[in-house]
Amino acid sequence: MKRNSLLFFILLSIAIGVEYELSSLSDLELSTGKYLELLSSFLLLSIYIIPICAMLVIYAKRWKVPKYIIPLSIVSGAYGTGWLAGYGNDYLLEGLKRLLGSSKALEAWSAALTAPFVEETLKLCCGLIILYLLKRKNSQSAFVVGASVGLGFQIIEDISYIIEAAQDSFQTVVPKTLERISGGISSHWSLTCIFTVAVICILSKTQLNNKSKWLWLVFPITMHFIWNSPINDLPLISTVISAVTIMIIIQMITFIEANQKNQHQQVRVFK
Repeated sequence: MKRNSLLFFILLSIAIGVEYELSSLSDLELSTGKYLELLSSFLLLSIYIIPICAMLVIYAKRWKVPKYIIPLSIVSGAYGTGWLAGYGNDYLLEGLKRLLGSSKALEAWSAALTAPFVEETLKLCCGLIILYLLKRKNSQSAFVVGASVGLGFQIIEDISYIIEAAQDSFQTVVPKTLERISGGISSHWSLTCIFTVAVICILSKTQLNNKSKWLWLVFPITMHFIWNSPINDLPLISTVISAVTIMIIIQMITFIEANQKNQHQQVRVFK
């Protein structure tokens, strides 16, 4: 009963998300030519989408994680969490305004005080629901599912930013697209991946030192907070965040590889 309820919830969220995202695109008052240009700009996002998907396919095969999990998780992350995050961010911001009052400081820090907590929580829950429905609780599956959910969310968020740019001025569409691509290497796909693996390692009591455990658990929200805050306006901050994020991903892959090797050795000894 619980599985059926969760399955219905995620399918309903995806259905709502599809309608929500397509309506925002169809509401644009653009000529056919402009629509084609806008859709072409979406294709530029493949600059980061293809390499990340290729990496996920490679590691899914290496870790014997079913490849169908990748598109399933991408679609769930894109349509099942994107629209919820939009409403969640707005409601949380309204709550902060009522609590703290409107001010320039709150306006400057609003993205940092809302998105990290709302978006990272929703993406994590989506990933955990998928893992629960598929009865997979190892760190390998958590890595693939978490990264795929985050990638789906990242794609739909980038598209929404491009659409917003088209509404303001069509001349800003390509610059906005390139701006989104520049941060794509260490955006939502990596943060959700780290968060999901950290939680699964804790829930499954995987052998992991406390330093790495807490680092992985706190890192996604902390980095998302810094990325969305005025701190990111300082020189080189975004590049440092990207470098550190990729280092954590490499560390996580190394841990998963070593953990899988130890499991295989234990099985051989037992036999």
